[in-house]
Amino acid sequence: MTEPHPRERRLVLRLLDYWRQMADERDWPQPEAVDPTAIPDMWTFCFMVDDPKRAPRLSYVGDYHKEMYGSDPTGLAFHEVQKDTLIGRSMSFISAMFSPRACR
Repeated sequence: MTEPHPRERRLVLRLLDYWRQMADERDWPQPEAVDPTAIPDMWTFCFMVDDPKRAPRLSYVGDYHKEMYGSDPTGLAFHEVQKDTLIGRSMSFISAMFSPRACR
């Protein structure tokens, strides 16, 4: 398996660091704490999921994902997301992603 491109890895680590800062002492950051202007080079590649433990729904989808999806999937519930997209594949790991230990 090849190593990810160094820039990509750095962006992922920066995003994880930002996520942890916004979460503070909580398991998850509050949605209103996320400031797109703090991560402008990454925001277009991001998406946010509301109520991940009960009824996951896309509350924000960056322009990159909208273009890849072919439309704007903002507002779609977990079961409505096209499974053959990057968002769909990411959401297939929703249980693991939303484990409190996943981002700590």
